[in-house]
Amino acid sequence: MAGSLRSRIAATALALALGGGAAVGLAGCTAAPSPSPSGPPATARAQPTGTAALPDIPDGEGIIRATTMTACATGNGTVTAEGSITVPAGAHGSPVVSVSWVDADTSTAYARAVEAVQDATPGTPARWSVSTDLDAPAGTTIRCVLGAVLQE
Repeated sequence: MAGSLRSRIAATALALALGGGAAVGLAGCTAAPSPSPSGPPATARAQPTGTAALPDIPDGEGIIRATTMTACATGNGTVTAEGSITVPAGAHGSPVVSVSWVDADTSTAYARAVEAVQDATPGTPARWSVSTDLDAPAGTTIRCVLGAVLQE
């Protein structure tokens, strides 16, 4: 057993040494790293110009599997989304649904509506509907993004 362990350790050390040597050998073949771009990281998103601040999405236990969206308008002006939510039996808290209207290419959110679903009985589907104003630049492909949580 001790010999087997020693041979595995030796094999691992050899593999690491060869791998490290290969990396050192290739280091001279690669281009010099380009300087880091200045400014915010690519994932940072500024609030779209000309839009109001978006409502916060509340914290809570996610229940998206229990939520459906059956319609969502995506043209500029007043937009509405609707669907249903079935609070799981034994779950605790009040259901809150959020819909964000986002740019399909950049994920920039141009509008959001958040609504507490009233009179939701566990195990029974409850209808929900949210509305807000959408003002996206011409030519923007908008998609609706659904969220749902239980708030204590």
